[in-house]
Amino acid sequence: MKKLLFILVILPLFTNAQFVLEDGKGKKKLEISGVVYTFYNRRFYKEGETNKDKNLFRLRDARIKFVGDLKKKIAFNLDINFAGLQQLNTDESVTYNPFLNDANITWKAPGNIDLCVGYMRVDYGRSSMASIFTSPFMERPQFTKGDYYNRRDMGFCLTRQFWDKRVRLNAGVYNGLGTPLPDNDKSGNLLYSARADFSYPKKVDFDEADLEHLDKPNFAMGVNGMYSNKQIASDPEFPVNINGRRMIYGADFQFMYKGFSIQAEINQLRGTPNDTNDVWLNGQNTSYFRSGAWTVSASYYLVKAKSLIGLRYDDVNLNDITRGDDRRQLSIAYSCMLNDFKTCFRIQYWKRFNQGITGEPWNEDQLRVGVQVLIK
Repeated sequence: MKKLLFILVILPLFTNAQFVLEDGKGKKKLEISGVVYTFYNRRFYKEGETNKDKNLFRLRDARIKFVGDLKKKIAFNLDINFAGLQQLNTDESVTYNPFLNDANITWKAPGNIDLCVGYMRVDYGRSSMASIFTSPFMERPQFTKGDYYNRRDMGFCLTRQFWDKRVRLNAGVYNGLGTPLPDNDKSGNLLYSARADFSYPKKVDFDEADLEHLDKPNFAMGVNGMYSNKQIASDPEFPVNINGRRMIYGADFQFMYKGFSIQAEINQLRGTPNDTNDVWLNGQNTSYFRSGAWTVSASYYLVKAKSLIGLRYDDVNLNDITRGDDRRQLSIAYSCMLNDFKTCFRIQYWKRFNQGITGEPWNEDQLRVGVQVLIK
């Protein structure tokens, strides 16, 4: 234990470096960066619980990222997380910290359009698109981690920005399985997504914290939608798998000013299973069900204390047919930044109010303490 604590304290002091290869004109041709992120998780189990496997030290990220230019208008992005290797031989979902995060090529086409092809982030939901390493929180809201809608997928997308990058449009077509698997499902259908962003007076970005202490208020908002029709096994829990049509749409908002930041996001899902006896319909005389999820968060950056404080509430109702199946939680987080987010000690506490009707131990409160080092 003492050796591990010693490593957590000493490691940040020696890993603040990166490799950059430039051409003769000083332009970056290859940039190599990385992340080391580890934590201890403590779940407050109920009396009589015998399986306490979530109380552990865990390596969340051991990532290395390669970004560079192949030609004047062609760029590549490769992001590998070696911590994801621990999940390859387990039943645990690989959406949280997969081995492969990005493997794509972008062509800067005429008309100021970027065409990206490969395995990539799906542009849907501000909370999902924001980097977890510059977030006030150690974990995303429960419905933006990849189980409610796809955070990453294999396909291609088009992105265009204009008005000094204050407006951003994105549309993509993907396999719809969320992983770079070699085969599609039996339907052979694809997933379609679209998103529009507006920000003023700053350009569009997805940072959740105002470390700059903006002297002018900045407003940002986005709307998005996602559609798929797949033949996969239905599962009335996380992850939300539906054998049939799934339409998700949502909107989000952000405000930043003088170190204070607030975000809000809401999503609505409509699922139409292929089988009227599907488990999602719960034996009811209907052909579809609805699901809703929303979150609101606020944070404040104390410059002199080099500290970031965050408070967040999120709520998921997985199925409107199954009354009372809500998952509601309140999170409070604190980050002490020795060098912005490059070297950061973190802590987060979850207060869970409701476990729905599943009877699972999801509603048990949780505490997490960790450290992250960004090698960049």
